[in-house]
Amino acid sequence: MSNFIMQLPAGSTSVKTRYDYGESPSSDFDVFMQWVPGRVVYVATNKSAKLYRELGNNPLYLNCIKAYPTVDTKKWNLHPNERLMLEQEAEIYRPLLRGMADIPTDGDPVLLCQFGSQRYYIGPLNTANDPNFNPDISLTSNKGDNKQNIKDLFGMSPSFVWKYGSRAVGRLAGSVPSRLDMPGIDSSDPRFERDTLKDHNNGDMILEGRQGNSIRLGYHSTYPHIFISNSRGNKQDMERITDGSIISITSGGTIAQHFYEQNWNPSSTNLNKNPDRPIEWKDTSGNQILIKSGKLTFDSTYAPMTLSSYNNINIGSADNLQIYTNNSTIIESKNIYLGKTAPDDNEPMVLGTQLKETLEKMIDAIGQLFVAGTIGGTSVPVKGGGSPGWVQLETQIKTELSQILSDKHFIEKNGDK
Repeated sequence: MSNFIMQLPAGSTSVKTRYDYGESPSSDFDVFMQWVPGRVVYVATNKSAKLYRELGNNPLYLNCIKAYPTVDTKKWNLHPNERLMLEQEAEIYRPLLRGMADIPTDGDPVLLCQFGSQRYYIGPLNTANDPNFNPDISLTSNKGDNKQNIKDLFGMSPSFVWKYGSRAVGRLAGSVPSRLDMPGIDSSDPRFERDTLKDHNNGDMILEGRQGNSIRLGYHSTYPHIFISNSRGNKQDMERITDGSIISITSGGTIAQHFYEQNWNPSSTNLNKNPDRPIEWKDTSGNQILIKSGKLTFDSTYAPMTLSSYNNINIGSADNLQIYTNNSTIIESKNIYLGKTAPDDNEPMVLGTQLKETLEKMIDAIGQLFVAGTIGGTSVPVKGGGSPGWVQLETQIKTELSQILSDKHFIEKNGDK
């Protein structure tokens, strides 16, 4: 690692490093500035953290750590009481980078340095190539120690969930080679042998969290892809469709081709878990996004939400489909069919207002019918007295007709649309 040189004036004692300069020098001298290993004692991860409160609740100290250097081998394998004395001498260090910080946890090994009067850190160090926790290699357990006091040995936070053994968080591997890495070459071509592909892998950019969450910026040949995964299985080294949550942004291939190592057959997958009314879905290649999780919520706080497709829009549910609105619900379409076979059954909906008007005309026409029999030798219409109970019946029927129309739900009249 490169060294930085800082010149100190004669008699200077203003800058402390891991070296003891002894007596103040009588002339200017150079000090090599190096990154040295250190161990984290506390972290100001949030405004309720102990270190943040100790530093006066000052936002300038968010994500800062309290740590001490461990470059001196005399500081290895110390008794807990001796380590406590070192922790009391620990200093405050800030993250080195402005916009990106991999915040350590208590006990993490880091690199420490001092530029002028400001101390910085980078890390945590990857001593065990483990995304969950990497122990300080300067520490070893004494005889009689067991897993119950290992966390105390490393100075880990009591609340930190350390996953090891069968529960270990798997380190993500590079993208598995596939035929997407050799476009235009038939699978029968000798150059397409899987062993050959595996010998010449391409590297991805991967950001990994401590508990099975990650972001991958990968590619196959000239086809880029992005995977955002959360809650992967233990020891799982690749993202899967079965992850707790997965967002897959791919190009140049089908979903199955990007996840083919899992033998996932999306063409036979019932997306809405409804055997009676499955969603008709086909895995195709090209630019596409797959979002899959235990629960999805899309919320537009003030502007319209738009769902648009050049082709079909399929919505499916294994239970109910519910639509709520404070005002109107408008469905504008050339034709609206209720039921999959409705286009073939040719059973149109009834226009309520026209039906009511037609029935009223029928009632009026019935009232004008002449009945057999005479009053004063003349045949009279039903409404005029031929049937004494007709007026009451007519009023009752027309009242009931006015009640068959919904005052909440409406359809369009027949027209050219």
